[in-house]
Amino acid sequence: LVEDNKQEREFSTLTKAKYDELKVKFEQSSSALIEKGKDCVTTQRRNRGNQSRSINEMWKYHKYVVCVWK
Repeated sequence: LVEDNKQEREFSTLTKAKYDELKVKFEQSSSALIEKGKDCVTTQRRNRGNQSRSINEMWKYHKYVVCVWK
């Protein structure tokens, strides 16, 4: 009985240690994923801004060419 209790305590301690290790890894992974998500949003917004500027520049050029060649 004493030996069984000792083994159960050891198992419980090992299980708790593994749980704590996995919990830390999960928190790190979650934080990294959140940061990557923020980076994606920032990049997407930047690309939209660049795309809008490119479209505006093309439209201005188009208007210029049309006016010059009339």
